[in-house]
Amino acid sequence: MKKNEFPKVSICMPVYNEENDLKNISLPSIVGQDYPRDKIEIILVDDYSTDKTVEVAKSFGAVILKNGSKDNETGRNIGYKKAKGELFMCLDADMAFATKDFLKKMVKPFVDDKRIAGNFVCFKPNAKQPSLTRCVSYDPFQRDPIYKILTIGPEKIIKKEMDGWYLCKCDKKTIPPQGCMLYRKELVKDYSDAHIQLTDNEIPAHLVYS
Repeated sequence: MKKNEFPKVSICMPVYNEENDLKNISLPSIVGQDYPRDKIEIILVDDYSTDKTVEVAKSFGAVILKNGSKDNETGRNIGYKKAKGELFMCLDADMAFATKDFLKKMVKPFVDDKRIAGNFVCFKPNAKQPSLTRCVSYDPFQRDPIYKILTIGPEKIIKKEMDGWYLCKCDKKTIPPQGCMLYRKELVKDYSDAHIQLTDNEIPAHLVYS
């Protein structure tokens, strides 16, 4: 992609006392991306942390918003409403992009095809995570064994292999059980307006039904 093709991406992180994970995991991963820094907006929605969460986030150039509800999904919607990016996603403080070109790869389908509504990726186990978390992360959608029986995997919706990504087609019977995704912000506005919470696992269903 040429520089003028990079859309602005807003990354929202609802947090409470996440100083260490922000400093050592998520924020270095974000600012270390091979992506124009002025095209990445980091939005930290703080639930009145008592540690140095806010100071750490500011040192990485994050926009700071306040929550106060003690509810992550409410924090996500607060961040969504203030986001300026064309594309939007949420991350937890203990999550990181696996490679330096990860964000660029996530954005590429949106640039290649303006009809793309959202893009989800597979989880990768982290050796430092608890054993149960690592086990669940071996599933592409991070599903536990029971949830896996009740839902579909990515292989059920892949229609075509593209240049560096897979084109998937979903309908009301094949909604992917995936909440960690990048999507076109404008397509979720009516959902955000109608709810206090932005429940990320409901976004794929909203994109299909709308």
